[in-house]
Amino acid sequence: MDLDLSFLNEPGETLLPRYNISPGQMIPVLVQTSETLVVAMHWGYRPHWIPGFDKELINAKSETIDTKSVFRPAFNKNRCLILSSGFYEWKKVGTKKQPYYFFLPEHPVFAFAGIFSSPDPKQPLIGGTAAILTTSPNDLVSTVHDRMPVILTREKARRWIQDTDTESLKTFFAPYPTQEMKAYEVSQIVGNSRIDNEELIQPVDRLL
Repeated sequence: MDLDLSFLNEPGETLLPRYNISPGQMIPVLVQTSETLVVAMHWGYRPHWIPGFDKELINAKSETIDTKSVFRPAFNKNRCLILSSGFYEWKKVGTKKQPYYFFLPEHPVFAFAGIFSSPDPKQPLIGGTAAILTTSPNDLVSTVHDRMPVILTREKARRWIQDTDTESLKTFFAPYPTQEMKAYEVSQIVGNSRIDNEELIQPVDRLL
């Protein structure tokens, strides 16, 4: 089945803009079942096959994605793309934390590698929860944080959804090229999840 990901190079037209998505909220997720769908899932992965699991995992380390029982079944069968135009990380400066906004200048919409879980295998999109895979940081992100999301190119995004050879997919977990990313400081009001507007991604100081 051909997977049309041309929209990953174009600004989103069908999704409402969000500028401050926090853990526990809904995030836009692309999955492929009998068709390709973009749906809203709860950001806070819960493996439905583990009874009594009461944590919500917003991230999954790519280094152990195929060995930990909490992640391995989803890596094998429930991979997804989590759509984004940028992400925040916080740098500790003295007693405070300064947020930075990271983005790809050449790609207004791109995809994080993700996994999802749903309590009903026959209806995988109902009650779905998702997590973002992380990896070691590139030179840019490492100035702010010690981890970064696994960012996929358009071709890798296609394979992440469609390939059955999970061993080959593990080669995607390298840090995204530094030279293709930018970052700058943004206002600390981004830490308030009740505020969600375009002002949050405006630079307040310098571009990295």
